[in-house]
Amino acid sequence: MWSIGDNGAPVVVEAYYEKLFEMWRAGAVAKGHTGAAYALHEAVKVLRERVCEKDFASWAPFVQFGV
Repeated sequence: MWSIGDNGAPVVVEAYYEKLFEMWRAGAVAKGHTGAAYALHEAVKVLRERVCEKDFASWAPFVQFGV
């Protein structure tokens, strides 16, 4: 596990739950799935937009691999 910065973590957490709840309210999460991976992907995109995509160390600790 990588350490995370104090500035990036709140951005990711807020964006993650906003997207997750948005998907749940819209009924966009398939039965048997949580939508967590997609919400995390969207949250990392928000962080990358805010801190500059080239600042790899700020957003890389939040990436997810696998299914």
